[in-house]
Amino acid sequence: MGKLPAVFDSDQSKSKGFLDKLRRYFLLNHQVPTLRSYLTRIALALTLIQGPLVKEWARNHMDWLERMTPLDDKLDTWRQFAQQFISTFTDTQKDQCARNQLEGLKMKWPEVDQYMMDFEKLIREAGYRLGTPESIQMYLKGLPSSVMKDILRAPTTTTYQQTIK
Repeated sequence: MGKLPAVFDSDQSKSKGFLDKLRRYFLLNHQVPTLRSYLTRIALALTLIQGPLVKEWARNHMDWLERMTPLDDKLDTWRQFAQQFISTFTDTQKDQCARNQLEGLKMKWPEVDQYMMDFEKLIREAGYRLGTPESIQMYLKGLPSSVMKDILRAPTTTTYQQTIK
């Protein structure tokens, strides 16, 4: 049931999304007997990791998988595979890049919703927590002065939810 994620070919910006799509696929198909096996899940994931920049990694992990026994068919084995995938294929500078983008993020009127979505995505990618006084300050910093004036005239806001309203 459902559609498998697209082939992963080494694009670091898509590594976490690839694993998220796999997880959703496995959750959707949790009643399929063969997909209850974590070793089968890893084998399926390896069939979707293709291309010249990832083939050696996939080959090494296929060799690793072939050495597994039925006793290794457990959630921890899947987690180990997923962690190795993420540590190899995730952009190690993504959080810093998100912080840099937050510094320059500005709302363009009237695209309030787009600004909020971009801001929340970058906050998450930067490793910050939404709703802290610092994140609210960053949110306010990106607003146009006309919007800031409206916020300053409103009753005191102390939470992120109050600020965005």
